[in-house]
Amino acid sequence: MDYKKLKKDFQEKKEKLENESGDLIERSPIENAVILDALKEDSLMADIEHDEKIEQLQKFILPSGATVDRPSAPVVGQAFFDTDLAKAIIYNGSAWVNFNGTVL
Repeated sequence: MDYKKLKKDFQEKKEKLENESGDLIERSPIENAVILDALKEDSLMADIEHDEKIEQLQKFILPSGATVDRPSAPVVGQAFFDTDLAKAIIYNGSAWVNFNGTVL
């Protein structure tokens, strides 16, 4: 977890809250603590959601199969792992290509 980012986000949210609802110093210490805890929890939840999205992307697996198993009606940008070629390929609208754009 990036604590510098968390601290920065926390400070930005604290400043935003102060601007929207008045100076926190005018509130009681208990009110300040409740508000700051809520801001901290919000920042932590955002980080958790971000981490979950990264984890989902890391688990992404391309559809795969032999060359004859490639989709018969692919769409532009569709990816496929060709097990005969042992590489990932992508459809560019007219042909299957390597990720660098070289036509197979």
